[in-house]
Amino acid sequence: MKKAGKPISIIVILLVFAFTYFSVFGADNYFGEKRIIYFKDYSDIRLGMDVGGGWQTVYTPETENGSVPTMEELENIKQKLMTRMQYLRLTDYDISINEESGKLTVHHQNYDNNEITVAEAFYDMGQTGLVQICSGSTNTNVLADSNGGIKRADVMYDAVNGYYIRIYFTSAGSDAMAAGTNGVSSLSVWVDGQNVASPSISEAITNGQINITMSSEYEAYHLAGLMNSGSLPYKLSTDTYDAFTPTMGDNVMLTLIISAGMLLAAAIIVLIVKYKLPGIAASIALIGQAAGLMAVMTGFFSPVNSITFTLPVAAAILISMFVGISMAMATAANIKAEINNDRTIDGAVITGYQKTLPGLIGSTIVLAVIAIVLMGTFGFGHSFTARIFSNIFFFGTPVEGHVYYFAYVLFGGVLFSAFMNAIVSRIILRGLSGFKALRRPSLYGGVNND
Repeated sequence: MKKAGKPISIIVILLVFAFTYFSVFGADNYFGEKRIIYFKDYSDIRLGMDVGGGWQTVYTPETENGSVPTMEELENIKQKLMTRMQYLRLTDYDISINEESGKLTVHHQNYDNNEITVAEAFYDMGQTGLVQICSGSTNTNVLADSNGGIKRADVMYDAVNGYYIRIYFTSAGSDAMAAGTNGVSSLSVWVDGQNVASPSISEAITNGQINITMSSEYEAYHLAGLMNSGSLPYKLSTDTYDAFTPTMGDNVMLTLIISAGMLLAAAIIVLIVKYKLPGIAASIALIGQAAGLMAVMTGFFSPVNSITFTLPVAAAILISMFVGISMAMATAANIKAEINNDRTIDGAVITGYQKTLPGLIGSTIVLAVIAIVLMGTFGFGHSFTARIFSNIFFFGTPVEGHVYYFAYVLFGGVLFSAFMNAIVSRIILRGLSGFKALRRPSLYGGVNND
């Protein structure tokens, strides 16, 4: 085992540091002007209003006679705007209603998109947004629309087609699509009377769903948001558009980064000074866990969405890192105790990890279950976890964004903590202990009587 373990431990160490590099700095390439992203980097993390500031937009409904909409109509508009904002991946915001003037004020995080400006995106979001799917090239024969017939729309991605929308129809919509596409070679998709897509079809749509390729990422998410929200009762005009600074202060992000770095550095120093070689193995595992948390936040792979970083997310990072550090300390302390009880080095390493494993498994299961329940309870309407719990709980979306991402990062963090502490750290230490020069009890925290 020792002979095989030595090269494996070196390979694992190199993999941890490679993963750390790519999770922080990413990897991409250019084919002409087209950028292909293999791994996302730290810049892909979106900042919430508390740490990154944002924008204020004031909407005014354009009623026919200039009258103020009813409160019921304003609440309906608010709910539909919330859905549309989710599909723009704006998850940190609040929307307030002025019942007297009929205006809606939206505070939201910064919106970064190379395809469209923030002003253009919010102009689009304020359109009525009636989506119609029609047979043929005109909008005269409507088969389904966003107010009836369309059940939901999901944004998908693959390397061949790029971004596309998978549309699911209701029972009535499925029947209309099956009848209306029989003998038809093309469909057309319209938004407020404007054609946005014209997919070709080779047979009738009888399975209750259809994929429509879009020209860009923004167009895919924007159209999916319109389909899932339904049309607004009135078009919204934009009165004002102003930027604001982070609600927790200008330097909060820098403070959080420095604090997290100091916590990790302090843990690594204590582990190495007090526990020697087990501390080194545990430190490498902690670096891997930190890299895993970065990957969770960025999405790592190109099609996966990044999260919105807020103070609750920072709390989730601290909790998961605290679990990882605690388990690393406990394992190293157990190994040191076994060495001082005259155990062999191999026996001390094996027993040390065995003693820590029940606590690691227990804490991981408890925190993972809590995170899953929170993701389901506070999940966004189009997320998988939300669909599990949607009939049980409902909370406001501004709360959903904060709590969902707290739970999401906590879930990923504790899983990486368990993997790094139970598997990676153990492989590294057992491999390193196979080197003759590293088989002195004092290198494992034991009494220096080599």
